[in-house]
Formats: sequence, structure tokens, C-alpha cells
Amino acid sequence: MSFVNSAGVIGIGAPPRSANRAFILASTFTMGAMGGFFLGVLGGSWLLNVHPDQTGSLVLLFTFAGASAVAGGVIALWLLGKISGNPPWRRNGSP
Repeated sequence: MSFVNSAGVIGIGAPPRSANRAFILASTFTMGAMGGFFLGVLGGSWLLNVHPDQTGSLVLLFTFAGASAVAGGVIALWLLGKISGNPPWRRNGSP
């Protein structure tokens, strides 16, 4: 596997730690957002009493589900920070 280091030189070997951290953050947010979206659709359809034949009702449902997806991603990242001893968004030595 090749990668470009901070000096712009293409190297061969393992990618830098920042790429691993970025992948962990992105995948954690994505999994949380997927869970939040599905829970938002299920809970929103029950809570908002959605009728599929009314356009405004579906727009409100998907707005609610989108907000739930963002909240699910943020909660997943917060849990990752609480569970791991060294959160990926902090470098070693920073508070």
C-alpha cells in the first residue's frame, strides 16, 4: 500500500496514524447516523402520525429522521470518546 507523507513523498507501507484516526471517526459517525436515521424513521412515523399520501407529512418525517441521524452520529462519537482511553480526535500529549 502506498501513501503520501507530510513532506509530499510517496511511501510504501502502513498509512499514517491520521488516516487511521480519520477512518475510525468517519466509520463511527456513519454507524451512529445510520442507527439514528432508522430510529428516527420508526419513532417519527409513530410520533408524527405520518400518512404516506400527504407530502408535507413525509417531508416532516424525513426532516425528523435527518436530525435524528446527525444526533445519532454525534452520540456515537461521544460514546467512542468515553469508552476509549485515548479518543482518536486528540493527539498524544494534548489535553
